[in-house]
Amino acid sequence: MGSKGTFSEIFKSFCSFMCTIVSNSACQHAWPAENTAIPRKTKNKKRAVLPLRTFFVGIKINSSSYNFIAEFRKEEGIAPPVYNQRSPSYLQPSDKFSSCLYVFNKEMSRIDEKLSELLDTSEKPSIFKIHGQLRSENEEAYEPQVVSIGPYHHGKPKLKEMEKHKLRYFNELLRRRGESSAEKYIIALADLQDQARRYYAEEINLTDVDFVDMLCLDGCFVIEFLRKRRRPGSHWENDPIFQMLWLRIATKNDLILFENQLPFFALLQLFDMTKSPGEEENLIDLAIHFSLSFGLADPGLNSHSTIFEHYKPVHLLGLVHKILSASFSETLTSTTYSNTTRSSLFLKSAGELRQSGIKFEKAADGKSSFHITFENGVLKIPPLVVHDNTESFFRNLIACEEYMSNPIETWKCVTDYILFIDCLIDSPSDVETLRRHDIIVNGLGSDEAASTMFNKLTNHVQFFRRFCYTKIFDDVDKYTRKRWHIWRANLVRKYFNTPWAFISVLAACALLLLTSVQAIFSILQYTKQNWRVLLNAKDEDENPINCRERVKE
Repeated sequence: MGSKGTFSEIFKSFCSFMCTIVSNSACQHAWPAENTAIPRKTKNKKRAVLPLRTFFVGIKINSSSYNFIAEFRKEEGIAPPVYNQRSPSYLQPSDKFSSCLYVFNKEMSRIDEKLSELLDTSEKPSIFKIHGQLRSENEEAYEPQVVSIGPYHHGKPKLKEMEKHKLRYFNELLRRRGESSAEKYIIALADLQDQARRYYAEEINLTDVDFVDMLCLDGCFVIEFLRKRRRPGSHWENDPIFQMLWLRIATKNDLILFENQLPFFALLQLFDMTKSPGEEENLIDLAIHFSLSFGLADPGLNSHSTIFEHYKPVHLLGLVHKILSASFSETLTSTTYSNTTRSSLFLKSAGELRQSGIKFEKAADGKSSFHITFENGVLKIPPLVVHDNTESFFRNLIACEEYMSNPIETWKCVTDYILFIDCLIDSPSDVETLRRHDIIVNGLGSDEAASTMFNKLTNHVQFFRRFCYTKIFDDVDKYTRKRWHIWRANLVRKYFNTPWAFISVLAACALLLLTSVQAIFSILQYTKQNWRVLLNAKDEDENPINCRERVKE
């Protein structure tokens, strides 16, 4: 038997061998011990297993197969199989069968362990590390700048400075509650650590003690930060994080990074354990107030809204995403975009739409930023403030939608919104168009920087059939296909684009009107004189005597 296909043949023969053992218990004693030689002839009358034994004795083992078997035996502290120097392609007969049997028993036990772990995991992971393609566009957008939350970035040197602030927040929490020990919090979280570990898709290199400590300190830090943001006051004066604006903003942005999350049930457990007697707001109320600071949420939302009745957040970023998109997703129907692909989701740029007669207006405040409407040739878009953290903010929300448990049946509001803006912006001139209509407030310093940012946000992002702005895309496309709208837009752009042009056109129209009136009066006067001549001539023909008398007189 050649080296190619050796292991597959061994496995088949091994399966046959095991079936034979089950059917005939006498065969269990037909094999010699590991270190005894296997005779070529046997007195055992059970000849059914002889071909299998002969097969194992005469099997060829190449060098890679030998190393594979030797590695397995080495792990268990067993001496490697004897290698025949005179015939390197063969194992010694005394070691062939025992080595092969050991390898397959060991490998099958490992596979069984992995299968049992897979079957025992009823909860799907919810916290991932961003995949390479999405991360490659801007790796810094997914990395925390000042504080690590969760195990993925725990212990990084540049983030260790904030560890003392976590301890300070926890100490303030204990003093406020009149407690001196973290024992009850550690015990409560220790009971939840197995469930918490299953929330993470990647391997966590932390011991149980370190993992529980991390849950406690990071969780209390998040909750205390949300509480302090909700109730600004004198306590800000003694807090270095809130004294420095840049640090407060950086901390706020780090809390919504996709890789910087804790399981929400752990946060909820800590919040309930640390809630003050007079504290009426729940954790969702704090998250809503936190989300409003990003400028996209509906300010009319509260924790008692029906939107949150059956919703169970998996982490803080997931809750922020729900808050930002909740009121908008409630208005959507089950309309789907047939065979949606990146090429079929096409909308002209802002400049081209303007040339086609589309007008841009800033939508009224009071709704989510995702509420875009189109009616009577007017595209109303809520204002969007663009600054240095905008790209990171949208990238992590898009990642949240990319990794959500059921993306096909869930509206990807943020991804679709960014795709809509990306379609409108092809160049810096498009940013200028939207900026002049107060739709974009550009804080990046140049229109080119804003254009580049939006054009890169949707790279390597997957799109599904369900698209939030299908109707608007269709209505705009139908409107721009009518030539009358294009002609009217060209007329307005050429002759009414500035006040002086309007005055010139108005003066020309007035001059034309006056000239027309003068021409009309001249024609009427000429016509009146001709009618007199004709009437006089007619009277002479009918009454010549009277005419002569009038002449004599």
